[in-house]
Amino acid sequence: MSNNRVHGDIIRVYRDQLKEFKRLSVFDDEGNFMLGGTTRHGTKVTETLIKATQRRLSELTNKNLKGSDLIIDENNKSTETK
Repeated sequence: MSNNRVHGDIIRVYRDQLKEFKRLSVFDDEGNFMLGGTTRHGTKVTETLIKATQRRLSELTNKNLKGSDLIIDENNKSTETK
C-alpha cells in the first residue's frame, strides 16, 4: 500500500512539473514549441525537457496501469489492451 502511495506521489510531481514547463513555454498556433522560460529553480525549459518529462510520466502511468492490462500511449492519446 505504501509503495502505491509513493508511486502516486511521484506521478503527481511529474504532472506538476509538466504543467509548470508548459506554463513557462510559448507554442505556435499548431502547438509546436517555440521557446521556454526558466523555472524558479533556474532550469531552462526546452522542448527536449518537456518531451522527456512527458515520456517519463507516460512510463510511470503505464507501469501503474500494468496490473489492469491497460496501456495508455500519451503520445498518440490512444489505449490498447495487452
